[in-house]
Amino acid sequence: HLDAEVDTLAERLARKGYLTVGITENPVTAKELGLAQGFDEYHERWKRPLVFAALDLVGRRLTNAPVREEWTASTVSTATRWVDTHRHVNRPFFMFVNLMAAHLPNYPRQQPNRHHWTAAELARIEPVNRMAERFYLEEHRLRDHELDIMREIYGQEIAFIDEHLADLFDDLEERGLLDDTIIVITSDHGENFGEHGFIEHQLCVYNTLVRVPFIVRYPPALDPDTVPTTFSTVDLGRLVLALIEIVTTEPGQPLSTSLTEVIGHRTAHVGEYGNPVRMLRESLGHDADRIDLERFDRRLRFIIQGGFKLILGSDGDAELFDLRTDFDEASDLAAAHPETVAEMSAALAEWDDLPPDRRLASPGPRLDDDTLRLLESLGYVAPADGD
Repeated sequence: HLDAEVDTLAERLARKGYLTVGITENPVTAKELGLAQGFDEYHERWKRPLVFAALDLVGRRLTNAPVREEWTASTVSTATRWVDTHRHVNRPFFMFVNLMAAHLPNYPRQQPNRHHWTAAELARIEPVNRMAERFYLEEHRLRDHELDIMREIYGQEIAFIDEHLADLFDDLEERGLLDDTIIVITSDHGENFGEHGFIEHQLCVYNTLVRVPFIVRYPPALDPDTVPTTFSTVDLGRLVLALIEIVTTEPGQPLSTSLTEVIGHRTAHVGEYGNPVRMLRESLGHDADRIDLERFDRRLRFIIQGGFKLILGSDGDAELFDLRTDFDEASDLAAAHPETVAEMSAALAEWDDLPPDRRLASPGPRLDDDTLRLLESLGYVAPADGD
């Protein structure tokens, strides 16, 4: 739960006179968790009137369609309608849209000439598709061609999102708003499909998870050479605020000092992943005793600096990769370059010593049943006892 004392981007923009609207499909961003602070409107797509939910369930059963915990078409339609409704209001707007189609479970889209998988193959991947942690149980360990199926379906979901984002951007262009709007596209994580022996978006900090798309478009201030190839999503809010400072700047003028500082101020990028053993036990229940939990029983941290990436485990394990020549992190150089490991470890220790600013400790109110159900279906929380 995000404490009310945290000053969100939406709150800061609302104080600047912006209309603010959030449209989300992700229960992790539920109102009850404090993420709606500063929004004039906040639409949670998984919370629908009972009659619509019942009709949807009946339709799925009649057509034997898979359960999809995403509402991409409806979400984008809501966004375009909101813009249309407010187009005559003489105020700038901030819109946050969260799409979930590329999150497990993923199912094939109804696309002609694309379904070359057998029913048996789809049935084989379904247990892992519904609960990724099952991948580490021997009976659910997927073979390479089955992982390829999951990867291809995932690619279809990304393409599906792209198509609908194109509709949103086309709508902005038709209204003459596109080039006057700061567009930011990013993701909270990548995805594993067998790389390094992992599945889904957990248990590691390899590039398959921590390197995500980060696309920023604002023609009056940014060109393709402005932003470095490595940029931290930690700085997203500061980047948006710096761009807003120069919204009224004449085209061709130099970047503002604050924008330059945001783009170039970081010489290192850091991240961490907490010990997942408790999560694995809660997800798998008694089955957790049948996997090697010791392999996962550690906290992971990483630092990217000077083209190298160091991963440190709380168990003392260290991995070093030269991302300039080994983006896939296939060759561990830690043993060959102990001096680099020591230097980067010291830099990571300096980051650890910084005072925390995480104000997320308050428990917040109990989540409603719809939100809890969706969190369970997406694997964010363990099912309640007896479910």
